[in-house]
Amino acid sequence: MSYRKCIGWFVLFLILHLGYVRRADVFNRGYSGYNSRWVNVPLKSLIPQGNIDLATIFFGANDACSGEQHVPVEEYKVHIENIIQQLRSRKCERIIIITPPPVAEDMYLEAWRAKARSKGLPEDDVSLDRSNNLVVKYVDACVDIGKSQSIPVLNLFELIGTEKTQEYVSDGLHLNDAGNRQVFEELIRIIEVSFSEYHVAVDSITGNPANSGSSCSGILPSAPWWDRINKNDPIAENGDLKTK
Repeated sequence: MSYRKCIGWFVLFLILHLGYVRRADVFNRGYSGYNSRWVNVPLKSLIPQGNIDLATIFFGANDACSGEQHVPVEEYKVHIENIIQQLRSRKCERIIIITPPPVAEDMYLEAWRAKARSKGLPEDDVSLDRSNNLVVKYVDACVDIGKSQSIPVLNLFELIGTEKTQEYVSDGLHLNDAGNRQVFEELIRIIEVSFSEYHVAVDSITGNPANSGSSCSGILPSAPWWDRINKNDPIAENGDLKTK
């Protein structure tokens, strides 16, 4: 998948990062092509050091294929639960599980047949290695884990649905701009509902998430907003900035 086709994720990741600017750093630990089994091997080194205020877990699309990336659903559940345990061992209690999305099966098969044709290979040799009948088992596993561990679940399979999946994917599998926006907007909604203290309310006049008109009760800004600084006598005896 080209950068152009997946630019929606990068743009929305930047929007999320900007939403928490001067309050928290946002890390992307996406591993293209990985399944839950493979990512659990280097897992400890992937989780950032220091305080983790909130984390999302988004695996299952590759586990749910019938090809070489396949991981049986019961094993998948063990790996997801291990990721949760590792996050909680780092004192991270705010976790959101994101289910795999549906597959636009015809679109996906045609994308792989087109790739075969471009390489001069017979397209009839290409078979469908993903189906929604299999994906839904991994979706249900995510929902079950969320219920048992009191973790909110962003059910992307249900959110997008199987009727119009092709409108939200670029090749039958990977999310396009519209699909990524669905993830982003639902993620922000879940944060507001489940972890309201970490929801950033933007300035009602400018829409800016990073000025004195914005608020986030659970995360204070790393330094005073510029219009709160005491301009006449800005430096306190301890070296910090004075506020009005």
